[in-house]
Parts: sequence; structure tokens; C-alpha cells
Amino acid sequence: MKVQTDKPSLKRFLVFWKGVVVIGAVCMMIITMPAQSTLGQGRGQTEPLQAVVRDDQLVDEEMPVYNIKLDEKWQKLIYYLCKKNNLNYEMVLSFFEFESEGFNLSLICANRDSQGRVLSYDYGIAQINSRELEAYRQHAITYCELDRKVKFNPLNPDHGIRAGIGGLAFYRDYWKERGIADEKQLFEYSLNSYNMGADSYKKYVSYTGSTSRNYNRQIFKRKAILENHWSFGQ
Repeated sequence: MKVQTDKPSLKRFLVFWKGVVVIGAVCMMIITMPAQSTLGQGRGQTEPLQAVVRDDQLVDEEMPVYNIKLDEKWQKLIYYLCKKNNLNYEMVLSFFEFESEGFNLSLICANRDSQGRVLSYDYGIAQINSRELEAYRQHAITYCELDRKVKFNPLNPDHGIRAGIGGLAFYRDYWKERGIADEKQLFEYSLNSYNMGADSYKKYVSYTGSTSRNYNRQIFKRKAILENHWSFGQ
């Protein structure tokens, strides 16, 4: 007797293994989908901070870490951006300390007219004026590597630091192009222009015959205290 092949059993066997293969392939797709879905995802609009200082931008061992009311990560960012823009680190720290009333990162100050009506607001560590947000955003992009894709927020310390240093670097270049070469004098001109605008500062100098104001003197005083005592005496 010729042994007959059990065709129905073989068919069921083949269908069974075909089903196993299909189910296995589907499972593999499900397992790998989450990993694939994250590929290419960059910084989103809700990302609060840029990387403070990337690994390839680590500051050198000479960076002084001062005993001040500012987290070391922000000191590192300021140091790195000062080196990038050839600005005096201690002067810039003193500038931020004075502007933010002791490194109050969430500081908001209202500017009012003689009747007490609010004209504008100043925000954050660099006290960026609400009327100048776009200008300082551009300074932060040009001088301090702010990602142009993120929404600028002056109350974000990362953004405020970049905008403040960017503004100082902008005014430094502005006055260098007009013949001011001495470093201390450049800071005097840059600080006062940051505080009141270049045109208003020109009018002040023309009217008073002096380039110095209480604003820059307070910052110079803080710089001397910082260098001598490694703190602002807080």
C-alpha cells in the first residue's frame, strides 16, 4: 500500500507556521516603533534651556568660581560667553548682580511715568526691557549663540544671560567703531548705553560734560569688591 500524504494535515501545518511568522514580524515592528519615532527629534519649542556649555566648550581650569548667589552653571555660561566676546568676566558678573538686585533671576520691574502709569517692564537677570525684546534677542543670537528657533524669554536665565552679554558686546563694538579704545572707558560707554540707550547717553555726555554716571560707578565698585573678596559681601 502506498503511503498517502496527509494533505489536510500538511496544509494546517503550513498555515500554522505562516501565522507564527506573520505574528513575529508584527511584534518586531511594535518593539522597534518607539525607538524609530524618536529619531530626528531635536529641541522642541517647549524646551526651557539650551545646553549651558557643551562638552567641547568646557571652560578652562583658570575660571574662578566666586562665592556669590548665582549657581555655578550660570557662572560657567557667563565665563564662556565673556571669553567668546572678549569681555571682562568680573565686570560682567558685577553688571548682572547690579541689574538683578543680587541675582534675582525672576525679577520684574515696572517703569512708570510721573503719573504712575506703567510704560514698560524690565525682566530677569539682565533686566531686558519689554520694548526691546526683539533687539536683545538678535544680540543674543549674533554674539552669544542663542538658538533662533526657540521663543525668547528674558526670564529664562539662559536667554537673559545671552541677551545681556550680547547687548554689552553690541555696544562695545558700537563705541569701538567710533574711536573709543581704552577697555575701562569702553565698559563705561557700553554699560551706560545699555542702561539708557546710546542716543540718550550721547545727550547726557553733551549736557553734563561727563562720561561717568552713578550706574557705571556702582558696577565698577562691585567689581573691585568681587576681585578683593571673591564675593559681593552678601
